Amino acid sequence: MNVFVLEHSHKHGNDVMVFETEEDAFIGACDIILEWTNSEEPGYPSILRQIQEGNFKRAVSLWLDMETGESLFIEERTVIRYDDNRKTVHAAMALLSDMEDREE
Repeated sequence: MNVFVLEHSHKHGNDVMVFETEEDAFIGACDIILEWTNSEEPGYPSILRQIQEGNFKRAVSLWLDMETGESLFIEERTVIRYDDNRKTVHAAMALLSDMEDREE
């Protein structure tokens, strides 16, 4: 089983969210964009139009092109199952390890 991990890096730190599908992760990224982007920024109307049309990947791409100093990163991760009766997600631990590697 795979999940999609969304990492939002900003001046106050990193936020990490996990989604069941890639589309849900991009919708989550668009939620972040709508919450934190100033509606008066030049690229905002184009981003908003893409979101309204359901072009979530394109909206994220346009936002990343704005060079806000923040980043959004979506990565597919494997969930490790080690018990027949209970699933435990180790993707978060692997992600933290990867984040530490990237910081070095």
